[in-house]
Amino acid sequence: MNKETVLEKANSAVEAVEASLEKLNDAENKATELSEGIESLLQEETELLASEESEAVKNKSLLKIRVAVDVKKSLLAKVDAQISSLLEQTISLGIYSYNYIGAIRNALVASRKSRALAELEKLFPPTVFLDVQRYVGMSLPVHEIENGGASQPTWVWSRPDQCLDGCRGLRSEFARLSAMVESDPDPIEIPTPPANLRHDTQFLGSLS
Repeated sequence: MNKETVLEKANSAVEAVEASLEKLNDAENKATELSEGIESLLQEETELLASEESEAVKNKSLLKIRVAVDVKKSLLAKVDAQISSLLEQTISLGIYSYNYIGAIRNALVASRKSRALAELEKLFPPTVFLDVQRYVGMSLPVHEIENGGASQPTWVWSRPDQCLDGCRGLRSEFARLSAMVESDPDPIEIPTPPANLRHDTQFLGSLS
């Protein structure tokens, strides 16, 4: 697949991650709001029980408070389920996007190694070339790609916090590598990476 197509698909994939992260953030904010509302109502209930109000007034107010608590708890359960679904979706999208970014990185490394080897062949005789080429991976052009950006994310389903950190870093890493692709003097062919999704293939159909 040519580099323009891959970069376009990678950008779309990263945009999908960003949109999913925004939805997840909104859901988490809603969950926090509901939790705080429940705590406030429970505190109100405690204060009411300790007050000097008549039994009739207390019963009426307590009924109103407990209905409000039940409603908020029901809403919170739905939002928590939404958060769980969005979390899994976001991580799946992150892995999908990172596969594209990894393909771009690998293609850049291959291109720069090839260029470095071509230059070394001009400088060293065949008798020592095999020894010299072992150090191509340590050359500055290759080192810039592999060590110039953020540390590679850890995609471990049991550590969603690390996965989300990886998702948040995708845009900057994509921007860094795509700029290198555009400035590379050699034509770069980037293979289409596998989707490698845990679920929700239909949702990602437009990206693959």
